[in-house]
Amino acid sequence: MRLLLFVFFLFVGAEAANYPQLYKQLGTPLYEARIHFEKLQDIEGLQEDIQEYSSETKELLQLGLDAEQKGDKEKKEYLHSLRELQKKHDYLIHLLHTKVHEAIDTDNYSLFVKLTAYHFPSFLESRSISKRSFEYYQRYRSKKRIEVFENMARIRKGIENAQHYNARVEYSSFDSKSKSKKENSVAVITKRSEGKLSIFVQNKNPYSVTVSFVGKYKNLRVKPYTQDVFVVPAHSQKHYVDLSAINNSQSHRYSYSYRWIIGSKDAKHDASYLYRLPYQTGSSYVVSQGFNGKHTHSGQSQYAVDFGMEIGTKIYAARDGVVVQTKSDSNKGGGSKEFAQYGNFVTIEHNDHTLATYYHLKQYGVMVKVGERVSRGSFLGYSGNTGFSTGPHLHFAVFKTTADGTSVKSLPIRFISDIGVVKEPKEGSYYRAK
Repeated sequence: MRLLLFVFFLFVGAEAANYPQLYKQLGTPLYEARIHFEKLQDIEGLQEDIQEYSSETKELLQLGLDAEQKGDKEKKEYLHSLRELQKKHDYLIHLLHTKVHEAIDTDNYSLFVKLTAYHFPSFLESRSISKRSFEYYQRYRSKKRIEVFENMARIRKGIENAQHYNARVEYSSFDSKSKSKKENSVAVITKRSEGKLSIFVQNKNPYSVTVSFVGKYKNLRVKPYTQDVFVVPAHSQKHYVDLSAINNSQSHRYSYSYRWIIGSKDAKHDASYLYRLPYQTGSSYVVSQGFNGKHTHSGQSQYAVDFGMEIGTKIYAARDGVVVQTKSDSNKGGGSKEFAQYGNFVTIEHNDHTLATYYHLKQYGVMVKVGERVSRGSFLGYSGNTGFSTGPHLHFAVFKTTADGTSVKSLPIRFISDIGVVKEPKEGSYYRAK
């Protein structure tokens, strides 16, 4: 699972002219990295390389500004110089990684803090350095907090808490001074017209998302006032705000940080709906854990139901809707939370924008595709024992996103069976599907 996403967007304002527009996608991140490197130049073993990088960057910056006004020969020379600077940038990142490993190996937390406090793109993109750094940070975080690792911790907690819902909270940010971009399934789009910049939030996912925004502005008028937590339906975009300069003679800048999570905070569950038991008509299976189960059905999973069944049992839709998420490639399962990410599942969004999860399915046991509309009683796949599981069973729950957009919660539901309405499935009881 992705643990951290940093997304940067460009607003071409008065400060954009600081860097050459020629080969800006390659050059700008290298120029901006100089600022971060210089914060580390007092660390032993890095001074000389950082000073050299800083000096060359300043020279190349002027060369780029001049090349924009000259011919093809100068432009090619500038491009070649940028590529050479990229090599030195990558080497400096390598040196920083080496220093981080050295700090961990020698248990030098003060050095570790100095090295990691100034996070910037590419520094912690390596999975190995990111994983080892995070684990080391967890041991000493009470001494000194580091923002980038605190963000990682929040997201990991979200993954762990929402393990049965694949409902991780994803964090992103952008700054109008930055010029690098990264594709994301929930993204900010800007459109300029008539002296204003319109900001839209685009949701490329096949499910609704709840987005939370925090904005900062410099010399900009913001209209209209809008909620900081809002819903963007599947495959759509929402107009967020319009920005216009207050004083055109002064520089202007804006930045946002935002997070998003699957589901709509505005979903209104139809409490009168009677769900079909999620297995074949005429068959019955034991409830191995019901509402408020003492093992794992608390908090977000308060109203989940586990049905004990052999691997390969056919699973059917309890309610109609659209398939919005699936996972089917895992063959791993076990009794510790580390296995949560390996659970196979189907997630369906209902007409009232609540969602249902069918979890712990067998490897390659998902028989539906994302975007497919399924009816109540449609065949979805086969049960299994993948993910955080101590024995073969199906975990079923209906859930929605919380009002603050930070998590999800399961909802109390009722099933129809051959003996009538089941308001609260009892552990140890068998219920026959009707």
